[in-house]
Amino acid sequence: MAFGNKSSDTINRHDIENASNSVPKPKSNHYEVFNKIYSINLFYGTVVGLSIESSWKYNNGTRWTKFMLIFGTGITIYSHLLVITEPTKLIEVFSLFGIIIPAFAKFNLFVRTYSNAMAFSAFLRNVFKTITEGPSAFVLQTHVEATFTIVKLCIFVQTFALFVFVWYPIYSYIFNNELVPIMPMQFPFVDQTTTGGFIVAALMMLKMGVWAYFGSVGFDLFLASLIDNYCALVKLLQQDLSDYIRISRKGSGYSEQYKKAFFRNFLMKCQDKDRFIQLVNDAYADVIFKQFGMVYVCLNFTIYAIIRSNWYSGYGILLFGLTELYILCILGTAIKTENDNFSAAIYNIPWYEYSITEQRKVLSLLHSSQNAKELWIGPVAPLNVESAMEITKSIYSTSTMIINTTK
Repeated sequence: MAFGNKSSDTINRHDIENASNSVPKPKSNHYEVFNKIYSINLFYGTVVGLSIESSWKYNNGTRWTKFMLIFGTGITIYSHLLVITEPTKLIEVFSLFGIIIPAFAKFNLFVRTYSNAMAFSAFLRNVFKTITEGPSAFVLQTHVEATFTIVKLCIFVQTFALFVFVWYPIYSYIFNNELVPIMPMQFPFVDQTTTGGFIVAALMMLKMGVWAYFGSVGFDLFLASLIDNYCALVKLLQQDLSDYIRISRKGSGYSEQYKKAFFRNFLMKCQDKDRFIQLVNDAYADVIFKQFGMVYVCLNFTIYAIIRSNWYSGYGILLFGLTELYILCILGTAIKTENDNFSAAIYNIPWYEYSITEQRKVLSLLHSSQNAKELWIGPVAPLNVESAMEITKSIYSTSTMIINTTK
């Protein structure tokens, strides 16, 4: 990989932004904000033993997470096949596979390809750390502030979903003295009709729910950071393109050798940008497909259970699933928007002022930008808001049909 080409960064941005006193050099704390986002990702990952550190190794936290996944799957199957006979309760149990199966996929993917995740993180860190001042730093400052807002919003909504998930059973027990389980799960040798058995089962379910929260949110935040920071790379290229147009004008005072070196490094960064999103897509498209597929199935059954049996904890699962769906799809749409903006900027280059050789390079760059890579939900559909809306409409139609046919 050509990621983190420091020499090209130095030629491309540092020199050009310090070559003329006419270029503003606003101070920026974008790297500090970047580190805050990184620390949040690190915290969520460390809790479940899957931290995004270069020194990460299979540890006790990782083993515990693996045990929780196996235990949760076993209990869900046990509850589904051996204990619960009421149809609505069976559907509630079945909806939990919408959390378990994507969790297995995320866990296995991280353990198998964590070195790639470290490379992605190191590349982005190098980009954000290298740029310290000038217009590019201002671009990054604006970007990371918006990203930090998205991260905080995601954490707030997902934490609220966890609260909704556990609120009603706890409220019923404390204020109404009712034994309402958080999830329709049965545990061997635990009688949930007694106060002691109910508390033991509730604590076990709560621990499983909290663990699922940290694992899912941690993975989603990491993936969202990769997707969103691709947009930062495209914005930086737009700034570089603007700089190149400025220095390539006649009378700009820059030598032909410098102009050629600048443009050559700009093309290399375009290749890095395309390679980055392609590698992200290759690594995560499959797990996104599994996650969205199971969210689709899970939410259909969750809506049915909410309506049929007033499963209040299901509202938390519903909110959690929809947030996962829309956060990633919104960021996928942001990729398309930035790619379109970049393509439009290339289209507006004063190519007629360049040499024949440079005109050919601009034409090739324009063709490449108009066919820029996007993230996909497996082989099914692009990762964007339109796909999220189609999935939502399909969930509504399917759940309505199921409810109407089972009256």
